[in-house]
Amino acid sequence: MINYENEGGNVLNTTLHAGVNLHIIPTTQFATTQIVVNFANQKDQVDIAGRALVADMLETASAKFPSQTAFSTRLSELYGADFSAYVTNTGAIHALRLTLTVVHDAFATGTNSLLADSLELLAEIIFNPMGDPQQGFDVTMFERQKENALDGLADLREDKGYIAARAMLQHYFDNDIDALAAFGDETLIEATTAKTAWAAWQAALQHDQIDIVVMGDVDTQLVQTKLAHWAFANRKNAVTAYFEHPLKTQTATITAFDDIIQTRLVQGYHVAVPIAERFSVYVFNALLGGLAVSRLFLNVREKAGLAYAISSDYNPYSRLLMIEVGLERQQVQAAQNLIAVEIERLQTELLADEELTMIKKLMIADYMANLDRPSSVTERVVVQFMTQQFVDETEWVARVQAVTATDIQMVAQRLVPQVMYQLTEKGE
Repeated sequence: MINYENEGGNVLNTTLHAGVNLHIIPTTQFATTQIVVNFANQKDQVDIAGRALVADMLETASAKFPSQTAFSTRLSELYGADFSAYVTNTGAIHALRLTLTVVHDAFATGTNSLLADSLELLAEIIFNPMGDPQQGFDVTMFERQKENALDGLADLREDKGYIAARAMLQHYFDNDIDALAAFGDETLIEATTAKTAWAAWQAALQHDQIDIVVMGDVDTQLVQTKLAHWAFANRKNAVTAYFEHPLKTQTATITAFDDIIQTRLVQGYHVAVPIAERFSVYVFNALLGGLAVSRLFLNVREKAGLAYAISSDYNPYSRLLMIEVGLERQQVQAAQNLIAVEIERLQTELLADEELTMIKKLMIADYMANLDRPSSVTERVVVQFMTQQFVDETEWVARVQAVTATDIQMVAQRLVPQVMYQLTEKGE
């Protein structure tokens, strides 16, 4: 069992410096060792586009490995180690995350420790990036990464489902920074320079809450000794993931037009349920549209044939539930009506035991399958320490099992519609 709260469990927690924490998960379950270094700060206090471009730079080169070829060669020398750097939102927290995965030393033929070499490579990436304080990141390489980022955004403009979801969020959050993707937007990326991105990285090194997770069959003393020498300093930065915006007094209904074949309908609801009762919302979301056997999937898509795709998703940090639908333009009103009927049924009729039991079984099976993936386990540890919401797998399963039909009805009755957004084809 993984215990995220104390050193008596399988996660060994060490404070390296104030605000810099090490979490070691000793396990022989996997043939690899995974190392995650997570930098967390409040989203509204950081240069999010700068941090996104920092991730691109760190993933490409360092002072010691000054080209993508040299960097890739070093990863190959570590028996094909895999390295990634990216940014992500966890509610109101903006995280810049580095992940290095390397095979266990037992599978290597050399005399050096792959774990030790991997930690040294990470230190090189973090503390010796490609650039200097005067010019910032290497300008030539930075501009190339910036151009790649802008090309990626251009590609996203062709993803109409993504465009519709982001537009709904902009209306839901009234164009606040909370509506922005973790990498920002085209305007913010365009405005970022090699020097401002360098400054964003130096700010992260000095001020972000840092959680380092090492999972595998590792020498814990070696890990602690190596990381104790990393040049981090004490910092005070208690981050919080939870946030709310003032509710709209009337549901905002928006229709936008684009060159689009399949209309995208995105509905946003505030779920007026406190975080302590979030497991009731998790089960409700799975029942409504979060699984392939959900009511929206079976009744709106399969039986009524009103949608090509339909699903729901719940964000516990903002208490936002989204319903996303891909459908024909002429089916929008019928689909909205049937979605409303399904929600009303959940508000007025108690769920049958058989349906509730089936949904719980599927949720638990999916949860347990994720525990067989190293990235899912380390992600869970990182998020729990960022949010300070600690639930191990035994408690998670117990809390899902404890949800009742009355709880599901309560959640349905506390849905507050906020935004109904439709992106459809140009026409009359």
